[in-house]
Amino acid sequence: MSSKATPAAWSASTAAPGWAPGEFEALFTAHYPRLAARLRLLAGERAEDVAQEAFVRLFRHPPPRREQIAAWLHRVAGRAAIDLLRRQQRQDKYERAAAREAPAAVGPDAEQAALAAERRTRARACLARLPRRQAQLLWLRYAGGSYQEIAHSLGVRVNSVGAMLARAEAAFARAYPRTPAPPGASVRQGKSMTGGNGGSNALL
Repeated sequence: MSSKATPAAWSASTAAPGWAPGEFEALFTAHYPRLAARLRLLAGERAEDVAQEAFVRLFRHPPPRREQIAAWLHRVAGRAAIDLLRRQQRQDKYERAAAREAPAAVGPDAEQAALAAERRTRARACLARLPRRQAQLLWLRYAGGSYQEIAHSLGVRVNSVGAMLARAEAAFARAYPRTPAPPGASVRQGKSMTGGNGGSNALL
C-alpha cells in the first residue's frame, strides 16, 4: 500500500459497511500516530506500512465493540510486524555473505550508530525466534504499554501480565546470546550488548 493512502481514499474506493460518516477518519487520526511510532521498534522503516495495513483491515472488518479498537489494532499490527520480522530473518541468511564484503563505516559517530543498529538488529532477530505472544508482550511493554493496555491487546487478565512478562524476558535473555550477530558485528561487545532486561532495551 502506498504511504500516501488516506482514510478518505479508502472510504471512496472500498465498500465499508458499519462506519458512520467521519467515524473511521476520526479513529485513524486518534490512533495512527501512536501505533506507527510503537511499530518502529519492531518494523523499523516498514512501521507505517504495517500500521496502514492494520487500519485497512479495521476499515474492512471492524470489531463489534468500538471501545476495543485500540487493543484490536495493537494485536493485529503486532502480529503482522512479528511475521514481517520472521520473513526478514529468513531473507537475511542469504544476504550476509554479500554484506560482509561491504566497506565498514569509520569515525566515532559512525561506529556508535553502527553499534546501536547492531543491537536493534540482534534484538529484533531474537524476537523473531520467540513465540508470537511473548514477542508481542515484550514489544508492547518496551513501547510504553501499561499492564492494562497489554492485557486488553492480548486478551489476558491484568494480574497475569507481570508473570507473563517475566517469562518472556527470561526467554529473550536465553535466546539473545544465540542470535547470530549481523555482518560486521564486534565480537568484543559480548554480553554488554544485552543491557538490562535481558536485552529487550536494545530495541530502544
